[in-house]
Amino acid sequence: MRRLPRVDDIVLIAGLFRALVRRELDALAAGGPPPATEEPVRTELVRAASWRAARSGLDGELIDPVEGVPRPARTVVGRMLEELRPQLEESGDWALVSSLAGRTLADGGSAARQREAFRRGGRLTDVVDLLLEETRSGNRRLAAAGR
Repeated sequence: MRRLPRVDDIVLIAGLFRALVRRELDALAAGGPPPATEEPVRTELVRAASWRAARSGLDGELIDPVEGVPRPARTVVGRMLEELRPQLEESGDWALVSSLAGRTLADGGSAARQREAFRRGGRLTDVVDLLLEETRSGNRRLAAAGR
């Protein structure tokens, strides 16, 4: 399992997940099939898309879930945000989630930051130091916010 050292990354994923669940529940309540089941996707394609995402992260291409073809991560994430905007606005999460997504896309994911730390210093301890610092800074921000 990959670790997410930054609290902001966890908040971003939680916000997106909540919006996805809300969208599916809204579709069920309206009496129609949820959007995710309109066209079944073969298990091996889901595995391949997951492998690609784990390997490339936000630096490469992701499989566009609508078209089923590789697209730049920025494009896929941008489309997902726009599609989930009604649910994110309804929950009051739009400003935070869209801001965090923009920053994450600009900064790169944790894997990219770890690779860069290793490239700069050439030691695995540099990667560990980065992870510790990112975790500590997130914890300090939470403590300052009284959470």
